[in-house]
Amino acid sequence: MVTNNPFAPLERINYKKTIVPVVQALLVNGLSKNAVKRSARIGHFAGFSGGMKAKLVGELRIDFNLVLKLGDEELLGHQELMNAVNAGRPRTFPEVFELVHLDEGKVPALERDERYVLLMEDFVGFHSVADRIYEKDTSLTDIDRLASKAIEWVLRVHRSGFDRLPPRADPYTTRIIEKMEFIGTVMGEAAEWLNEAGTLVSDESLAGEASLCPSWPELQARLQAGLPGTWEPVPVHGDPHIGNVMVRRHGSRGWATRLIDPNTTVGLTDPLYDLGKLLHWADPVGWARVRGWHGDARLTQHADGWRLTENRSPLYNVRETRRARLYSRLRERQQRFGDWKDPGTARRLQLSIASAHIGMAFLLATQLEERREQGCSSTEQNEAALRFVLFHFLRRMAKAYPG
Repeated sequence: MVTNNPFAPLERINYKKTIVPVVQALLVNGLSKNAVKRSARIGHFAGFSGGMKAKLVGELRIDFNLVLKLGDEELLGHQELMNAVNAGRPRTFPEVFELVHLDEGKVPALERDERYVLLMEDFVGFHSVADRIYEKDTSLTDIDRLASKAIEWVLRVHRSGFDRLPPRADPYTTRIIEKMEFIGTVMGEAAEWLNEAGTLVSDESLAGEASLCPSWPELQARLQAGLPGTWEPVPVHGDPHIGNVMVRRHGSRGWATRLIDPNTTVGLTDPLYDLGKLLHWADPVGWARVRGWHGDARLTQHADGWRLTENRSPLYNVRETRRARLYSRLRERQQRFGDWKDPGTARRLQLSIASAHIGMAFLLATQLEERREQGCSSTEQNEAALRFVLFHFLRRMAKAYPG
């Protein structure tokens, strides 16, 4: 249920009715000089006359170009990481103007003190790489350039030298296990196939290709045994999917690039975590769910294992060429993230993509559970999407732990 309480769970907040009073209070109490200098645009209304209209000549117009993000204390980490990276590599993230605590006096006092508002510069004219590839008529040559830009800007964060994030030795296994356990309870009887070893075959998206997947209990045991290979921990973006990489045409061939929405809870960890996020949204799983898959996925048991039958919307098929091009270009540039002579690196890459896949499956399972609690009967599409994502998650796990 949507609410106007700014301290409710973030996904249930009515942002328009919650944020507007905060902005009004900020304007009344005063923004910092830096915020006004960088975000205010002062112009004039055009004069007009005729009929009964009074003339307006020389009237000032002041526009504030700001992006506001409402969140909890995690926004403190966002501000710190963005400022640190921008200090060494300017214009990687938006400039932060203000971080406002909702109970500090700049806004009316509220009951609790766990919400913040982050005010940042607005990237006028920028669109996400996801929009450019799946919504705009972007050429295949420019898709190649955008893939390079996404890699380059994520590596800016890795090379920033910022070391005040919490170290995290293993960003994958606990996350995957916890989410799989929850999803298994939500799927109920349909979760039977998760616990059976066998061959996974997709009738359409991966025709002619099959994976022998261990059962879920066996996979869980392998995950708990530890990660393969070693790496040098770096500060990662944490969520650099292609919806969080912003671009704007710069000249006839170039693209200006920015990053948004880091996830600082990931900390200092494996650089492949970020590569997995990029590949996740270029994989059939990531972009199809948010960019028009809207099909059906059925799992049936055959002699050779579980078979996934997909019925995709026409929109999916039309954009498949762009998706495949982006994915292949990202894979060509993956050597910039690690030493691929190390066999453990290839396995960790599969785990990084699987980790992103299971994150999406967890969101779908959560939505499905909420719909059931609300008494909604129309859950077929949610269940189909969840099957689709879980199937491809297990395929990644099969590649990480073959045989």
